[in-house]
Amino acid sequence: MDPQHIERQYLVYLACAITGLSFEDATGWYRKVEKAFPKHLIALKPLRGVEQLRGERVLKEEYREHPLSTPKGIVMRCYNDVDRADGLLVNLLKAKRVSRGTCGEVGRAAFKKPIVVVMRKGNPHWGDPMMHEPTIVVPTLELGIRTVI
Repeated sequence: MDPQHIERQYLVYLACAITGLSFEDATGWYRKVEKAFPKHLIALKPLRGVEQLRGERVLKEEYREHPLSTPKGIVMRCYNDVDRADGLLVNLLKAKRVSRGTCGEVGRAAFKKPIVVVMRKGNPHWGDPMMHEPTIVVPTLELGIRTVI
């Protein structure tokens, strides 16, 4: 392949509220995003590498027996992903409460990179300036994906 025609790849961090959701609810939307993304968009998934949580019906805030699932491991890994990502797609559609971790991720990226937040009125995050001011807010995952692309 001609090196001048190599398409640049872009990293998109897929943030979402995780605590209180099932593993499938927290990760199932990744498949839809990855299927829709063109090959130059690469999804960074916060729950990669924690397959031991597959089957969990209610995800806890932390799992101290797993290094990447301790508070320090979660923050270190997620913030590293946010820092290296070119943009964020934040899915808050199934959030049961305000996600401190997701708010921190959005705050870390705010005004430095594009952020698309998927949520509807009535969401626990609705009205929070951190989720509205530095972001584009859309009501559906499909529109969120199209906005990122």
